[in-house]
Amino acid sequence: MCSGSRNRGGGSHPVVFESPEPKSALELSLAKASVFSMGHALYVSGLIKYAEIWSLPKMRKQTTGRWGNPARQPEFWEALAEVGLTEESLAEVPRELSRPMAGAWMCEDVRRRLFDLDVSFVTDLRLTMTVLSRMRGPVYYPRAVPDYSWQNLFRGFFHVRNHAVSGVPFTDPIWPQDQLESRSGIYHTGKIYRYGFPRM
Repeated sequence: MCSGSRNRGGGSHPVVFESPEPKSALELSLAKASVFSMGHALYVSGLIKYAEIWSLPKMRKQTTGRWGNPARQPEFWEALAEVGLTEESLAEVPRELSRPMAGAWMCEDVRRRLFDLDVSFVTDLRLTMTVLSRMRGPVYYPRAVPDYSWQNLFRGFFHVRNHAVSGVPFTDPIWPQDQLESRSGIYHTGKIYRYGFPRM
């Protein structure tokens, strides 16, 4: 905490300045990270209308019932064609993803704290599918044979800190703000506002 002084009626009074709370190791490691999530990319593309974007299990359940069964894969590709994506177009790796990219998968406890973390979600469905279909452990390999199985695409949230990709934070109106506000507990200390994420 820092202090200063100013004159009021000839006297000297301390002025207290709020100092930001120290960031945890988790917050520092995820600062400015970009997250690849199939559910979030599907939501922004308009292919799912109401995504419970705070919960990976709920997004997986919502979409699995529609496209997850292998027998329904043709319907999934038909939906992708509506937004201009085909297996042929996805076979061409975008220039910004032409190199291997290492990152990490978010564990459940981290996913529950999304409102606390300075992360952004990649909204481009083509980029998201390119990365998630070519993962080998925590590393994306552009030359890997893509796996478009539902289990693989919805494996989790993969985050990277790489200048080649960028995302959109939850504060952006592209996300359903009413839904986010209803699920988040907002508290503050002085002028420092933080978003608490409820355990589920």
